[in-house]
Amino acid sequence: MEIKLKELISLFLETKIEKEEESSWLKNGISKGDYVIVRTRIAGVNAGYLEHLEKGKVVLSNARKLWRFHVAKDKKTGNALDAAVFGILQCESKITGVVETVVMLEDAEIFKTTKEAQKTIEDAPVYETK
Repeated sequence: MEIKLKELISLFLETKIEKEEESSWLKNGISKGDYVIVRTRIAGVNAGYLEHLEKGKVVLSNARKLWRFHVAKDKKTGNALDAAVFGILQCESKITGVVETVVMLEDAEIFKTTKEAQKTIEDAPVYETK
């Protein structure tokens, strides 16, 4: 099997870029396997275990979409950062069931959750339309 020089350079650069991107988010305290909340423009707000992260791509496992959520601290609607810190008020929130994998192909905000916040999201009942 013959590998051309251009292909070899491309593979090297791709690996180097991925490692640089990975090290930058690892430095920020987020690592593979962490329970996170991800907010994107198109996919909305999702929570799950971080499997993969690179520029423009986030992969979560055991993920749930937070259609509407109220932050547990003040019982009002809030933002994704507040939900990652304080958790959600389950009775006022609309959370989907768990899906095995979610891939989001756009830029995103990613927040590592506290253990308390993680529990409120994972234990939230599945919202069912009436």
